[in-house]
Amino acid sequence: DRVSKIGKSGKELNLYRVSSGESCILMISSTLATIGYPATATVEEDTDVLILSVPVFKKWMQENHELQRFVYKLLSERLVSVMTLIEEIVFHKMDERVAEFLLEKGEGVNLLSITHDRIAMELGTAREVVSRIMKDFQRKGWIEMSRGKVKILKRDSLENLCNVT
Repeated sequence: DRVSKIGKSGKELNLYRVSSGESCILMISSTLATIGYPATATVEEDTDVLILSVPVFKKWMQENHELQRFVYKLLSERLVSVMTLIEEIVFHKMDERVAEFLLEKGEGVNLLSITHDRIAMELGTAREVVSRIMKDFQRKGWIEMSRGKVKILKRDSLENLCNVT
C-alpha cells in the first residue's frame, strides 16, 4: 500500500509505502499537530485497517508509552526515508536511480512484473524518461523487456552503474 501526492499536472509522486504493522505517518502527524497534508492512500492488496477518532488516538498516545515509542520510531524512519529520497533526486542521475530500483525490486529474482508507468511513478519522473533509459539498458544487453515485464540479464552491470557492492 502506498501514499502519494498528485501534482497540478496530474503527475503522481510516490511519497512512501505502508507495510503490514505500520501506520500512515501523514495521518498520525496531521492528527497530532492538527495540520493537514493532502495526499492519496492507495490500497494495492487486501488490507485490514484500524481507524480511530482524533480524541481516541490522542488519549491512547498520552496513556500508552509503547504506542508513543512506535509513533516516534515511525516518524524517525520516515524522516530518514524522505531525506534519502531528496538525496537521490539531487545527487543521483536518473539512470542510476532506475538501475537501483530494478535491483531492489529484483532482489532474489530476475523477472519483474512491472510497467514503465509504475517505475516512473515510484521514482517521481516521466514515463518517457524511464522508457528511454530502459531501452538503453536493453540495447546494452543488461535487461530484456516485454509487455509489463523486465528480465534482468546482467545484474553486475546495473550494480556497477549505481555503484552497489
